[in-house]
Amino acid sequence: ISRTDVELGDQLGPLEEARKQAVRLASSKREERNALRALVKDSSGFESTVSEQYQKLGLVGHLNLDAGVCPVCQNPSDVGAEIANSISSSLTIIEQEVASVQQIAPELIEQLEQAEVELKSTNARIQEIERQIRGAIQQNDALRRADDVAQARAMIIGRVEQFLETTVEDFQQPSINLGDLQSQIEVLRDLVDPQALRDKIAHAENMVSNYASEMLAQLPSTEPLTGARIQFLADGRIRVVELVRQRSLNMVEVGSDQNYLAIHLAVLFGLHKHFEQVSSPVPGLLVIDQISRPYYPKDEKAEDERDLSEMKDDDDRRAMTQIVDFIFAETARAAGLQVLLIEHAYMANDSRYVDATVERWTKENGRKLIPDDWPERGE
Repeated sequence: ISRTDVELGDQLGPLEEARKQAVRLASSKREERNALRALVKDSSGFESTVSEQYQKLGLVGHLNLDAGVCPVCQNPSDVGAEIANSISSSLTIIEQEVASVQQIAPELIEQLEQAEVELKSTNARIQEIERQIRGAIQQNDALRRADDVAQARAMIIGRVEQFLETTVEDFQQPSINLGDLQSQIEVLRDLVDPQALRDKIAHAENMVSNYASEMLAQLPSTEPLTGARIQFLADGRIRVVELVRQRSLNMVEVGSDQNYLAIHLAVLFGLHKHFEQVSSPVPGLLVIDQISRPYYPKDEKAEDERDLSEMKDDDDRRAMTQIVDFIFAETARAAGLQVLLIEHAYMANDSRYVDATVERWTKENGRKLIPDDWPERGE
């Protein structure tokens, strides 16, 4: 062993020890950085999920359940207040959870940024030590000898390879999913593009028109509705396009009360079918009053329940049965749709109708939609 070898060993010993310590520190910092990345990602996902739950629960506030009255019949009811209190408690809990996440998220991000800085600093320290090692070896006279060249080269290559293996992870660029970025661009473009908004409205009008036209064919009607198509517009206008002449009719030109009823039922159920298909946050509730009105004489004042058998015309009875069949079929098909029907006609021979009847306000039982002792304004 030559003197230069001993001197080189004395010089490289501390550098090798410093390098080992720096590599261990870099590994520890890398684990800390990865753990903080996972925490930041999880907190962001949790905040998004909880915020969505908060928005869904907030929709119930439009029903004014805490007013102490039923949102449908306006009768006094404590059930709504209890539900409102329960929902309010849930909203409070969710607000606290969101606030906790929002409070800790900046701290986590700050810690993550600090961990990244410390990791880069440690890697820079490792590179500096490696540079010193290479400089010491290059400056050593022993490396200039021919018999030491191969050994020195192997030693340097080995150390460089080891360095690259331990630090390559920190220099890798994260992969970019171009498909996800393109999808996000399209979503943002739809939010700000007026033409995209017009296209969506036109699509919704077309879908509602298709649904309503299909349902119109299932309801009793007369000319000019036979085989006709309903055209629904977003501004609330409704037109009927005749099958043969393709003439566009306004509502005042569609003829009988039965045709009016068929159009309104088809459009209402068509709208709710579209809301269901696009998962729109619209309550699945339809309130329908007096579908039998077109089938009783207009000069008779209906003051009590009327049995279907009291209709004089067989065609009218069949039409009423067809409408009720349609309502039951659509309610069974749609997910979460409820229909509240207020009706004088009573179909005692239809078990579905009898089972679905919740209240009967007749002269015989004395019950009324608005009781006689209902408080009047000023009392």
